[in-house]
Amino acid sequence: MNRRLTQFISFGNRRRHWYERYFNGNSVNWMWPTLGGIGLGAGLGAGLMYLLDPDLGRSRRAFARNKVTSAVDRTAASISKTSHDLKDRARGVIAETSS
Repeated sequence: MNRRLTQFISFGNRRRHWYERYFNGNSVNWMWPTLGGIGLGAGLGAGLMYLLDPDLGRSRRAFARNKVTSAVDRTAASISKTSHDLKDRARGVIAETSS
């Protein structure tokens, strides 16, 4: 029998070659990671194009900078308030247990 023909005919549980798995559809699914990479690249490109626009880019960058600064400041204030509250509660627990 022709050796080239036998590689495509299944004779039980023999090990299949890489090209059989590839052409029979049992290879690694490459489509979704590829589409995800293309989408990520397109999104990054659109974002850079939006921010680096020569006409309105400066105001957009300033707006984004103000939003990030505001979020960081609010987060810092919230952490500070929470830490003071926990410190005061701990002092209260210590005062109650010592009396």
